[in-house]
Formats: sequence, C-alpha cells, structure tokens
Amino acid sequence: MCPASPTACMLLQVTKCLKRLAKMDPDAIAARYGYPHPRMASAVHQRAKDMLSKGFEWTLQNGWPRIPLPMR
Repeated sequence: MCPASPTACMLLQVTKCLKRLAKMDPDAIAARYGYPHPRMASAVHQRAKDMLSKGFEWTLQNGWPRIPLPMR
C-alpha cells in the first residue's frame, strides 16, 4: 500500500509500468500482452519511452505513430 495520496500512488504505478515497457523490446511486449502485429508493440514501446522522456502532452501531440485527426 502506498502511504501517499491516491493520486500520487497512481502516478507512481503508471511510471513504474512505463519504465517496464520502455525497457522491454517490442517482441517481448507483443508476446507478453498478446499484440497481433509487431507494429502495435513497437508503438507501445515508443510511446512509453516518449512519455517518460518528454511527457504526456508532447507524446499526445507529437508521438509516433501519429493518430490522424477525425474527419469533420
């Protein structure tokens, strides 16, 4: 149990998960989490690294692969 606030505990758990994903190679991520295509695991790996190094907002706006804007 985390002695800090619930928000701090959740942030700590998310950071721990991102670090684990960033250290794994995409093949290991695909095998562990059952991604059907290696590109999906590569995207998860890259997003985890970007979120740790550049933050959520940068990753959302600039991270690879880019998510196309919805058609209006």
